[in-house]
Formats: sequence, C-alpha cells, structure tokens
Amino acid sequence: CDATDLMILGDIMSGKSYEQIAEERFLASNTVKYRIRAMLHNANVLSKKELIVLIRRYGLRFPENGTTKNE
Repeated sequence: CDATDLMILGDIMSGKSYEQIAEERFLASNTVKYRIRAMLHNANVLSKKELIVLIRRYGLRFPENGTTKNE
C-alpha cells in the first residue's frame, strides 16, 4: 500500500464513487478501479463493502493526507 492507495481507501470509507475519487485525485478512472481491485485481492475480500467492514473492524483511520493510524 502506498500513499495513493491510502487516500483511495479513505475516499472509499467516505462513500465516494470511482469517478469521484478519480476526479479528485487526478487519476484515471481505470487506475482507481485497478488499485481497488488489487486492495480487494490483497485483503482477500470480494467487494468494497467487505473491505470497509474489515477496515472498521481493525479501527484504521484515513486522514486527508493519506496516512493511517491504528487506534
């Protein structure tokens, strides 16, 4: 996971669509989709919803600058 992935995860947690994330992060829509698919694969989940549940379970936070903090 790099800083871009962390920012995308934060955006997912905020309920943003792929298109919104791509526009706000100045990324191609396909880049966002690729990165999210890779995160789903690495987390061994099948959907964004499952990924969100997993993130909430472990209490990860995603501030604006893309860093994480595990409380």
